[in-house]
Amino acid sequence: MAAVRQSRMTKSHKQIDYVWPGLLLADLQRMPEPRSVKWGIRETNGAHLDTGGETSYWLDALSSEQRDEISWIQHRPSLQWSVNDCEVALDSGMEQFLRNDDRNIDGKVFAELYDKCWLHFRAGSNWRSESAEAVLARRRAFESALSN
Repeated sequence: MAAVRQSRMTKSHKQIDYVWPGLLLADLQRMPEPRSVKWGIRETNGAHLDTGGETSYWLDALSSEQRDEISWIQHRPSLQWSVNDCEVALDSGMEQFLRNDDRNIDGKVFAELYDKCWLHFRAGSNWRSESAEAVLARRRAFESALSN
């Protein structure tokens, strides 16, 4: 299984790991107890785990050998990297989009980069409840960057 690890810290400073369902490659024949995996949200001791949070129960039930068989996909999380940190060559259109994304904060990129090759635009469904005009303009700018 290859997956993206999400982590949240509880109020008592315990790290809770879970699987992000947005990027998951699994062989269900080899995956331990696939029917026991639940993908819902979870809240525990002040930690809000989003979709996939309930996979923390499944991970906790695995033996250390089973956990070691999970290949965790490396990623640059949202707002924790800059274009200058990027290990891959970006074409000028995509670099310009990433640098100028209005959701960036202090030069940190809102989009996420997975395994040095997959870019996650983020919030395309407008879960942040922004104006429809702003979301559409951003999508158009992203699509334009892809076509350059």
